[in-house]
Amino acid sequence: MASAWNAKKDNAFIFAMVANYLNLCDCAIDQASMQDMKLSGLPSEECFAMMLSYVCGLDIDERPEDMALYRRYFPTMVHRLDTRDYQNNPYLKTIPFTPCQVKQWTLRKDVYAPYQGFVAGDIVRYPDGRQIPQIGFFEEPFAFPAIYEGDRLWMSVVPNEIETMKAPIAKCHGKVATLGLGMGYFAFMVAEKPEVDEVLVVERDEAVISLFVTHILPHFPHKDKVHILHQDAFDFLDSHKPADYDILFCDIWHDVGDGLPLYLRIKDYEPNYPTTQFFYWIETSMQCYL
Repeated sequence: MASAWNAKKDNAFIFAMVANYLNLCDCAIDQASMQDMKLSGLPSEECFAMMLSYVCGLDIDERPEDMALYRRYFPTMVHRLDTRDYQNNPYLKTIPFTPCQVKQWTLRKDVYAPYQGFVAGDIVRYPDGRQIPQIGFFEEPFAFPAIYEGDRLWMSVVPNEIETMKAPIAKCHGKVATLGLGMGYFAFMVAEKPEVDEVLVVERDEAVISLFVTHILPHFPHKDKVHILHQDAFDFLDSHKPADYDILFCDIWHDVGDGLPLYLRIKDYEPNYPTTQFFYWIETSMQCYL
C-alpha cells in the first residue's frame, strides 16, 4: 500500500495526465488501434486502460514503476459503457432537441466517437489515499444534446451528468429548488417523482431561460411542477426563508476549476437553512482538491 505522501504525489500525477488526455487528445484511442489491441484476447476495458496509459506517457512494458502506477490506478479508472443504458434515459427519450439558437447559446446534437474518452463519474476516493478519476468510453457512436456558448461547449446531458446526479435526485421530495438551469435535466428527473410537489429553478441568464422555456420545457410530462426564477443564485440565497424548500441542489459551475470557490461560498449558507438539505453537483470531486 502506498504511503499517504506517495498517494498524494501519484494522485497529482494521474490528475495531470488525465486532464491532458481529456483536453488535448481524447480521440487518440480509435477503433483501428483498439481492434489491434483486442487481438490479444484481453477485455475491452483492459485494452483501453493499457492504451490510455501509453497515451498518458507511461511505459508499462519497460518501466516497473510505471507498471506499478498502472496497476494502482488504471484498472478501476476505465469503464466500457453501453449506449443503450443512456439512450433509454427518460429525459433523452422524451425531448426531441430540435437545433436552435437564442442569442449566444446554440442547442445542437453532439457525438462521442467510438473509444473517445470522457469523464464518467465523480473521482473515487480510497482508504489508502488514492483518488482515481473515472473515464468512460463507448464502442459505438453516442449522440447527446449540447448547448454551446459560441464555440465553447457549456452544457450537455452525457453519462457524467446522468451518473453524478443520480444520488441527489434519489433524495428529492417535497419542495425542491435548484441553483442553475443547464438543460433542465435535474428539473425533468425530479419532476418525474411523485413525492416531489414542485421544482423551482433559479437561473441568472435570461437567454438560457428563453431557450429552455421555448424548446425544452414544453416536452416535460410534468412541466406544471417546474417554475423558473430569473435571479442570481446568491441573491436567491440571501432573500429566501430557511423553511421554503426541503431540498436545495447547487449546480452553477462548469467543472471543478470554476466550481470550487462557488461551492465553498454556498457552503457558508447552510447554517442559515437548518431544515433544508443541500446537495452539490460533483461535490466528491471538488473535495479532492481541498
